[in-house]
Amino acid sequence: MSEVSDNWGSQSAHVLNELKRLDRSSDRISDEIKNLREATQHQLLQIHKDIVALKTKSSMWGAITGSVFGALISALLALFSHK
Repeated sequence: MSEVSDNWGSQSAHVLNELKRLDRSSDRISDEIKNLREATQHQLLQIHKDIVALKTKSSMWGAITGSVFGALISALLALFSHK
């Protein structure tokens, strides 16, 4: 009976050590996931800022181009309507 008890004692110590190791691994994985989530959120924020900047530039170029073509067409119409 003592042999079984000693065997269980060493096995229970091994099981406890393995559970502690798995807990540390789980904590490391959780930390990595948290870091990746933060990095991803930062990248998404930067992408959002880039999209806003591109939309603003696109709107400005559209307005400038529309104004130039509008002025050009008005000038052409004024030029040809006087003849």
